[in-house]
Parts: sequence; C-alpha cells; structure tokens
Amino acid sequence: MVGTNALSSEECKRQNAIEEIVISEKQYCHDLEIISKVYAQPLLDSPTVIEETRRQKFHDIVFGNYEAIHQLHSQGYKELLAQQDAITGLYVGSIGIVIWNHVSRLMDAYVTYAANHVKATFVATVEANRSSRFDTFLEEQNTHTNTRRLGLRHYLTLPTLRLGKYKLLIEALLKYTIDEADQLALGAALAELGDILERMNESTRRAEMETQRLRIASTLLIPNHIPTTLQDILPENASLLHEGNLLLARSLHSWTMVPCRVFLFTHLVVVTRPRLSGKHEEFVLAGHPIPLHMLRLNLPRMYGGTITAAPIISSPSQDQTVTGLYIRARFRRFRNSLRRTKTSPTDNKQHIVTRRNIPNTLSSRAGPRYRMLALSHLGLGDCSFYLACTTSEEREEWLELLYKAMQDVQISSGPISLNPLCEVPTGSSNRQSSIIVGGSAMFPTGCGRIWCTLPFDLSNGSSMLALGTQYGIWIGPRDGVSHEFQLAVAQEDCRQLAILDDTALVIRTKHSALVAYDIQQVCVTGSRHRWGYIHRSSVISFAVGTIYNTRVLCYLIQKRSCTFLVVMQYKGEWFRKAKEYRLESRDVYHIQVAYDAIFLQSPSLGIGRIHNGRCEWKKDTAFPNNLIGFVPFSRDSGYAYGLHSAWNMNFQDNVNAVSIQHKIDFDARLQKLVIISPYLIGFSPSVIEIRHMETGKIIQVLAGSHIRCVHTSYNVDLQQPVIHVSILHHEDHIVRIYSLFAQ
Repeated sequence: MVGTNALSSEECKRQNAIEEIVISEKQYCHDLEIISKVYAQPLLDSPTVIEETRRQKFHDIVFGNYEAIHQLHSQGYKELLAQQDAITGLYVGSIGIVIWNHVSRLMDAYVTYAANHVKATFVATVEANRSSRFDTFLEEQNTHTNTRRLGLRHYLTLPTLRLGKYKLLIEALLKYTIDEADQLALGAALAELGDILERMNESTRRAEMETQRLRIASTLLIPNHIPTTLQDILPENASLLHEGNLLLARSLHSWTMVPCRVFLFTHLVVVTRPRLSGKHEEFVLAGHPIPLHMLRLNLPRMYGGTITAAPIISSPSQDQTVTGLYIRARFRRFRNSLRRTKTSPTDNKQHIVTRRNIPNTLSSRAGPRYRMLALSHLGLGDCSFYLACTTSEEREEWLELLYKAMQDVQISSGPISLNPLCEVPTGSSNRQSSIIVGGSAMFPTGCGRIWCTLPFDLSNGSSMLALGTQYGIWIGPRDGVSHEFQLAVAQEDCRQLAILDDTALVIRTKHSALVAYDIQQVCVTGSRHRWGYIHRSSVISFAVGTIYNTRVLCYLIQKRSCTFLVVMQYKGEWFRKAKEYRLESRDVYHIQVAYDAIFLQSPSLGIGRIHNGRCEWKKDTAFPNNLIGFVPFSRDSGYAYGLHSAWNMNFQDNVNAVSIQHKIDFDARLQKLVIISPYLIGFSPSVIEIRHMETGKIIQVLAGSHIRCVHTSYNVDLQQPVIHVSILHHEDHIVRIYSLFAQ
C-alpha cells in the first residue's frame, strides 16, 4: 500500500481493517468456487456416482443455494475493490455504504442455506455410509490440491460460519472509522447481520428437528406384530427431547440385559434395539411406543412408588358431591378398621406427577436395582420396559427429563368427572356369615364381584341403587340415609340388570336364565318375592327400551344352529311376545334398543339393525377381526369399536358406509365405549380415555385399577347417559362405584 506514511495511526488501522475484509472476501469466494469445481459439478458430470433419476435432487439437497451466495459475495468483493485507489492503493469513498449495500442483500440467501444445511450434512453422511461409489468419490475429490484435504463437510459448513466472522471484521473497522456517515452505515450493517444470524439460528433449529425426524425415520424399523406406524411415532409437530443408549432387561431383577436405544419425544417414549446393517445402524422397535399421557414410571417404594401423567382416581376432593351412602360407607369402614390389628402400611400409592414425587439424587453407592427405570403403558398391561442406566447420575438425568416431559403433557382437568356412590370392602374374612338369605338390613360386605348396577325410583319417589353381584342382588337407597343396603335376591349370580315401567326387575343370571321380579316387593325387607321365568336358559343378552312409544323387552336365544331374537311387550304384570326373528348367524352375542331400533352385534356379520321389521347388516373389511362392540349415536349411525379404534358407521340405504367412516384411535386396549357428545369415552382395565368425536384428540385421561363400566342408560331424550364405573382401590381394600358425568 503506497503512501501510508502520510496517514495517521487511526487511518492506517482503518485501511488495514478494510484490507482484512477484502482479503477475507477473496478467500471466501475461492472456497465457494472449490465447492463448484471439485465437488458439485463433477458429481453432476459423473454417470456412476449417483443414479441419474435422483442425481439432480441429491445435488440440490447437499449443496443447496451455494451458487447464489457465491454470486452475492463476488459482487460485494468487486464493489470493495472498486473503492481502492489505483495509484496509492488506499480505500477511499464511503466504504460503510458499500458494506451496508452488500449486507442488505444477504438475508434470504443465508436463511435458505441455513435451513438446508443440517439436512444436507445428514443426507451426504447417509449416502457415504450406504454407497461405496459416493464414498470413493469423496475420498478422490478430497485429495485435490485446492481442497487442502479439508473435505466436503468443511466447505459446506463455511457459509454457516461466514457471517459471524464478517461481523467481527466490520466491528474492527467501525472501531477505527471517524466519518459519521460511515459509522451509521456500518452500525446498520452490524444490526442487519445480527438479524440475519438470528434468523439463521431459528432456521437451523427447525431444520435440526426435521433432520432428527428424517434420521430416525430412515433408521427405525417396525416389526409387523407392533400395531403402530411411522406417522404415529413421528407426526409433524413432534420433536426429539433426548436419546441415549441404555440396557434393556426382562424384569427389575433380571441379570440378562441387551443394549437398547431410547428416544424421548414431546409426545411419547420409544424403546428400540440397535443393529448394524452394512455401515449404518438401524433401530428395531422393542415394543409398543408409550404416549406420555399413558406413561407410568415405576420407582422403588422407598423413592415414592408410581408416577403417572394421568390423574389417579382416588378419594374424592372436597369440591365433589359426596352422597350420604358414600359417607356412611366410609364411616363403617373406619369403624371396622379400628377393630383390626394395626400394621405399618407400606407406601406404594400412585401419584399424579408433581416435583416432590421425584426422589432426591441417589447415592453413587446405590446398587444396580436403583439404577433401573421401569416404564409401563397405563392402557396396555403387557407393555413394560425395564431399563438399566450405567450410573445413578444417568438415571437421575432420565428421571428429570421424563418428569418434565410428563408434566408438559399433563391434563390438569377435563370435562369428565367422577362422583362416588358407594363402596364395597374386598377380601372380607366373614363373607359367608355376612350374607343372609331373605334379606337383612346390612351393608354389602363381601358381596363378591360387582357385575352391574342399576339406578331406579320406587313408586313412593325413593331413589334406589341395585348392585348385581357374584352372590346376589343388593339394593339400597341412593341417598344413604333411609336404611342400609340389603341382600334382595340371594344365590343368583346376576350378570345383567334392567327395569321395566318401574315395576319389573329383569335379571340375566350366569346360567343364562332371564328372570323377572316385582320391584316393589324386592325392595321390602323380609317379604316374599313374586317372580317368574321369562326364559329359562340359553339367553345370551337382553335389552329394555322404547320403540315408537312402546316399552319392549328384547333378548337373544342361542340354539343349536342359529340365534333367535325375541321382542316382548310388558303389560302390567305379564309379558306378551310381539315378534320373533330368526337371525342368519349363531354368533350374534349382544343386543341394544335405542332410537326406535334394535342393534345387534356379530363377529361374522358385523353390526345389525332392525328397524320397521327390516333387518340389515353392515360389515366393513376395515374392521379388525376382534370387533368388541357398537354404540348407537342415532337411528342411522353409531360407532363400532375394536381393541384400539372406533369407527363411525352409517345405516342409511343411500350412503356407502365404507366411504364415510371416521376412524379414531385409542392408546388403551378398549373393553367398553360410551358416547357423551361430543366425546368418546373408552374404558380399559387401568385407564379411562376421553377423546373428541370429530378430531380424535385426547381430551382427558383418568387412571385407576380394575376399571369396569357397570351401567349405561339414557334419559328420555337420549342425550345424557347415566354411567356407573367400578374401580378397585388397593390401598383401601375396597371397590368403589362412581357416577361418571360431563361437567
């Protein structure tokens, strides 16, 4: 540089800073040319490295828009050189304006490159691992003299680092710039570079999530016996929170362990077994993925028991309505507990996720058992993973991550509530002596398994509740004040209960007999019961309902070669057969009466409807072979459901049922489905899962033990059902009956 001796010290430093920028831009443009001449263009020209059908697309993904960036910086470099005096070699004029104009053109090109770079690196790495031809091509090109043996990854990364370095060079120039116009221009350029870098970082974060999904999707293998898909595991809104290598054991006490890879997403946990396929690693799904809202995290008793994201159904909160019957039951249970010898209880209760439930950091001296993580699926009893961490610190890290993820998906409240009606102690030692044939004013201690319940009203206005149990029918007031439960009908294993016109109690026994009792006399202690057989044997199922303002009793009779449907009308004190249908199949097993129609279920025929004397069946090949049931939603439609899904079905003659089916998947293994519009409520032994009918979105999850839907009936307008649920509470040694309703 000529004539620098005449310049001040500050101006010399400024000229050196400008020269540093010019040299840096020249080198950067040279490196971008290497991408084109050494890697990109030879790849396009080679007929063997990448197949012709995907060569151009592969080139565009790996190299992105580097050519646009090269063009912009070549232009900026030339503009800077134009400011250099040909004689003195000094940079004159408004250098700050030149730099600002250059920086103002960079936003779109760099944000686009940053969004593509993460994916480009991944695709190139995968291709090099899977294709020996591409790997050989890279090795040969890396030996080119211009590359300085830095490799393709180095040159692809340069644009992501360039603006950070460029910003430092401009800051150095600004430090020695005196001209106010140049100062303003350089300050604006720095602000613009800050915005570009922020946008690049955001694009990179999004691209990393997309690339993680792409990486996992390309390496994850799903065995045929696991009912899930890549779309279920990797939906568009899912992101990876953490992954790590652990050991998978058969149980908490097993010494045999195999390596596994665990992926924690924002919505579920996936456990896989790694395996090598050539040069790249694949991950085989080890079991059903566990959604976080269905995750149960089992800890040793000394560290808090069980943690779940779903609220555990336990003792009622103070804001719930508690019936007098429930209060009386609680008092009796408390009084009886005082008579027993007290023992120290073990704290093995289940808790909703709270931070205080997470144990403190374990001692490094803790044994192998305390380096274990036991994960299980609330809705699938056979889906559990026993994971061993290498250290207690690693286990603590996983606990913290799982806790945070479960807390993020935890549904604190929902539209469905449970109110306790009554409770029955379990495991009573004096069960036989507590049941007195003929009825006696007593609480139903040890009444056996509760199969069904029935709320009804007597002629005097008393609201009553009947329990159909293993050893008979217990009846008591729903208010729990008038008197206690009594054994109304003894020695009948009652599997199904219904009432006709508030006068006849209809019972289906274990031995398939259909019996009717006078409800008024059954509720009177010590009276002789008037009763009679409606049908003595082979009754599969029955239902009571209204068809065009006429109360009917319908039941299925199984005979040697077929099944008959009998429709009877109830006339005060006697039944009259109104109609009998001979059904096409012998495997019809369930019947319902709703919306002036009769609905039937058959594994071979599907779902049937009898309306205006006409019987029609709808069966869709999309239904699973293990179809469980059907819930009517109107006269012409309803939801059929299998183990994990529910489908909308339509019986209209002019509509193709297959084309309008709306499928909703459940995480739990369904045993019963109930509709409280606009919600579908699925019952499984350990969880109640509530989903929206239209969107299928999870709305609420309630966890419990031995959950059974024991009663479902509808009011006159068929809108709000009456639903009873029985739940076992191990800690209190009781089965509690709840009323389920929508708030």
